[in-house]
Amino acid sequence: MGPIDHLIFLVLVLVLPIRAAANFRKMARAPDADVPRVRLRAYRLIIVGQWVLALGVIALWIALRRPWAAIGLAPRAAGGLTASVVVLAAAWAGLTFRQLAIKTNAAVRARALRQFEKFERILPHSQHELRWFAAVAITAGVCEELLYRGFLFCYLRTALDLGPAIAVGALVFGLAHFYQGSRGILLTGLVGAVMFGLYMFSGSLFVPMAVHALVDFYAGWAARAVFQGTPAAAGAATVGAAAPAGEIVPTAAPQRPAPIE
Repeated sequence: MGPIDHLIFLVLVLVLPIRAAANFRKMARAPDADVPRVRLRAYRLIIVGQWVLALGVIALWIALRRPWAAIGLAPRAAGGLTASVVVLAAAWAGLTFRQLAIKTNAAVRARALRQFEKFERILPHSQHELRWFAAVAITAGVCEELLYRGFLFCYLRTALDLGPAIAVGALVFGLAHFYQGSRGILLTGLVGAVMFGLYMFSGSLFVPMAVHALVDFYAGWAARAVFQGTPAAAGAATVGAAAPAGEIVPTAAPQRPAPIE
């Protein structure tokens, strides 16, 4: 690992969490009338920022002719690909069922609203915002897995054994969402550990990328569904002094807040 690798590591550990917290505070303090504009701008910045960093890693790998399998972009013999695809299908089915419940069950919708309230300002409220959020979800699925499960894991393995590398990687991913509070750090850290498990089990990052994108998109879809019909300023009252994300996307389903930037 060379100087550029160390620089990317510092960006993941320090720059992205600080930027996420700053973006969250900016969103929380924005005047009510300005929130939709700030929200869309945040989505666009997330997309651009994460792709620039991810493509930088890919360019580094090409320039130094490093093996793609080292960052999960080439299948390794793992024996768990079929089971991982089953997990992906099960996640899809479970989230689809949850979508139907939110649409048809007022009690489920009310519970989801309570879960999303703290992050109301960073979540999509309209169909137009949801389309942008879908792009954010795909970006987070591809780029965050490449950066945190691919590059970061490869970087940590130069100094740590498998178990500690996974633990530290999950911790870094959780801390990248520290703007979500201690519960958010714990949940996203656990999500990171699960994604590491899928990576190890399937032999590549492709299944974790798909699961990550699916879960993030579901969070946006569910948020838009529960916020529809609520007063436009509802979020201002709930988030007023709270603070949101640089990845400004909840990084999971209703129980998981959103991506990082």
